Amino acid sequence: MYLIDSDRETPGRADAPFATRPRTGWPIDLRRVLVVLRRNLPWIFGMTVIAALGGVLLARFVITRTYSSSASLLWEPPSASRTDGSRELSTLVNSVKLPTNLVQVRERTGYQGHLIDLASDLEVSAADNSMLITITGKAPSPKAAADLTNTTVDVFLDAQKKVSETRLRETALALKQSLDQSQKALTEARARYDEFRSANKIDDLAAETQSAIEELARLRVVENNARVELESAQADEQTHRGVRAPVVGAPLAAQAAARAPVADPRLAVLEAELTDARAKYTDSHPRIRALESEISALRAHPPPAPMSASSSPAAQARRQDAPAIGVRDTAASRRSVAQRRKALESVIHDAEQRAAQLTAVQGKAAQLLADVSVAQDRSTALLKLTATAEDDVRSASSDFQIVSRATIPERAEKGTGRALAVGAPLGALLIGLLVLLWREFGSLRIRTAAEASWWARAPVIWSSAWPSGTPEEARQLGREVANVMESRHAVIGITGIGDSHQAEELAVMVADRLLGRGEACFLVDLRNRAVPNRNADLADALEHRSLGELIAQARSMHRVVLLVLPSTDDMPALRAGLRWADAVVVIVESGKVTAPSLWGLRSALGLHEGGIGLVVTSVRDVLLHPAGRIAGLVKEFWPVLDPNRPQLEQGADDRPRGRMLREATVITQALPPKS
Repeated sequence: MYLIDSDRETPGRADAPFATRPRTGWPIDLRRVLVVLRRNLPWIFGMTVIAALGGVLLARFVITRTYSSSASLLWEPPSASRTDGSRELSTLVNSVKLPTNLVQVRERTGYQGHLIDLASDLEVSAADNSMLITITGKAPSPKAAADLTNTTVDVFLDAQKKVSETRLRETALALKQSLDQSQKALTEARARYDEFRSANKIDDLAAETQSAIEELARLRVVENNARVELESAQADEQTHRGVRAPVVGAPLAAQAAARAPVADPRLAVLEAELTDARAKYTDSHPRIRALESEISALRAHPPPAPMSASSSPAAQARRQDAPAIGVRDTAASRRSVAQRRKALESVIHDAEQRAAQLTAVQGKAAQLLADVSVAQDRSTALLKLTATAEDDVRSASSDFQIVSRATIPERAEKGTGRALAVGAPLGALLIGLLVLLWREFGSLRIRTAAEASWWARAPVIWSSAWPSGTPEEARQLGREVANVMESRHAVIGITGIGDSHQAEELAVMVADRLLGRGEACFLVDLRNRAVPNRNADLADALEHRSLGELIAQARSMHRVVLLVLPSTDDMPALRAGLRWADAVVVIVESGKVTAPSLWGLRSALGLHEGGIGLVVTSVRDVLLHPAGRIAGLVKEFWPVLDPNRPQLEQGADDRPRGRMLREATVITQALPPKS
């Protein structure tokens, strides 16, 4: 805003950067809320009572009561499956409400709803750090709730038993297949061993090997005896052929010494071979066992000493009776012993070959026999496992134990019925309050001084029921606004939001009050008058220098100059008129001005450092309260004064009131009408 000083314009207040002004008042006046509630209290009470009765009736006759019953199961898994018990237990909990189980439950209980509804009526939970599962069923009746829970438990246990039985049957089938394969491998191993025995003419390798070794040792002993006997026969023959016989009647000691056993020269050879064999083989080797048997036989049957012709009684008799016959008999005996020894040598050779053959195939036979033994052991073990698995299939269980079955509940659980009975009146009350508040505040219209001050960020000078109400209300409005303007050297503009008709009436009332107090006051109506240029619009006319000079002259002669400005509907003209004013009074009509229009009022007027005050009119009587007629600090209505502002002339306050009114009228009428 600017004031005219002679031929130049000077700012009416010091320039200052925009600063956010502190808000006063309330965005919604609590007194207004109380008034609305008090005015509609019977309606709210009636709505609450009706809602309470409706809630009780719905809870009693419409809302279905819900009963719940629970059963507990203890999971007892095999020890091998407890590696991750919590995860497996969670899987089992989730498997209770599988669709296949729910279908079985619906068929057994005759449930008429969908599976989704049935699943929602069942709750399954597992306790933390426990193997306990709780199944809870809900139904409209107590017996139905217990039946639903117990049926669900039975279906679940049957399903788990079938799963366990199927798993065990698969295990048994796999073991049986392995058993068949093992028995087939055993048959093949036995066939290979039998084929090996047939090819090598072996029945029992170990027994036959032992028998061959023992037989070889026996034959060697017999062969050794034959050799000794042959040597004896040869000695007898030589005796009969001319060797001198011993003297008849010789001492018996000499004859016994002649017949004492002599050491076998083969015994030392066999013992040497046994020592060498033990250095090469183990004690269980067939070679060592054969040598030990042969040595034991030689030691058990040492060869007798050869009898001389003189020591043999038969020889003495023959020598006495028939010497010729003795020679013939001894020769025949020698030939017989020689033939028998030769035969024994052949048999010993065959026995040695057989023993060597058995010793040679012993490794292969041991390997084949080991294959047979391994296959036999595996088949035996698989046979036991298969038998155990088949027993497990026949005695399959669900690994669950019923701790407690569901019982018929005694009372219904707290459901929606009680909540509806309690919440219906509260909900109706809340809805009623929201409806009332929406009807009152939904349009965002301003009705009280506190609301107008908060949204416009400006002080409310006064709020009044004017233009309605008593004449006293109008006089009070003029008096209160005049009190703000009294003893101030300023040019005050008065305008209205949307309509400036009340601005003229308020200006007249304020001027009358100021003149009645002896204040030098000057009134100029700028709405319908302009400078002499008829082709200019109102905004251009209000910016004309001649009008500024007129207002400056009036201000120099009068303390207060009141300017009736255009309404906010013509914002360019209003801003043009504000350039001559120091402050502006904006009339806010209660119930017709919205909060957004007041929110941007300061920015629209370009007044950020004071210089704006509000007058709220048409306020309802119930909202008028002595403490709520004003809002904010009245001093904020006045702007910061510029030290270069021109001073009023001395003596201007001594003008008589009649002359001032006549001058105001003359100036107003001197302005030509707007073209």
